[in-house]
Amino acid sequence: MKRVIAETVNYTISLDGEINRLYLTLRGFWTDPSVTPDYVKNIVLAIERLDSPFTALVDVREMLTPGHLVKNLHIEAQRLAIAAGLSRSAEVFPKGISRELELESYSRESRLLRRGFKSIEEAERWLDLPDGSI
Repeated sequence: MKRVIAETVNYTISLDGEINRLYLTLRGFWTDPSVTPDYVKNIVLAIERLDSPFTALVDVREMLTPGHLVKNLHIEAQRLAIAAGLSRSAEVFPKGISRELELESYSRESRLLRRGFKSIEEAERWLDLPDGSI
C-alpha cells in the first residue's frame, strides 16, 4: 500500500514498503531549485524508509522539460537514492522526445540504471521482474 511522504504542486513522493518501491510523480516546469526547495530532503525522507535494494517508478507525464538550472538537483537526488540502494528506475514518459532525452542525460551522469516506458503498467511489470529484463 502506497504511503505519501511529501506532496507539493511540483511533485509527489510516496513509497510502498510491501514491494520496497519509491514512487515519484513530477509535474510542471522546474525553472530553478527554488521552485522545489525541499525536494532532495523529501527524497531522503522516503529512501530512509526503504530497504536496500529498492526500485523506483518515476512518472514524468505531467512534467515539462526541466530548466538547465535543476539538472544538478535531479542528479543529486539520484545519487543519494543509488547510495541508499536504488537498483533500477522505471520512468514513464508521454510522447515527446526532448523531456526523455534530458532526463536520460541526468541518469547517465548519476549512473542510474533506468528504462523508459509509456505506461505505469509496463513500468510496474518491469520493476516486478527480479532481474529487470523483459
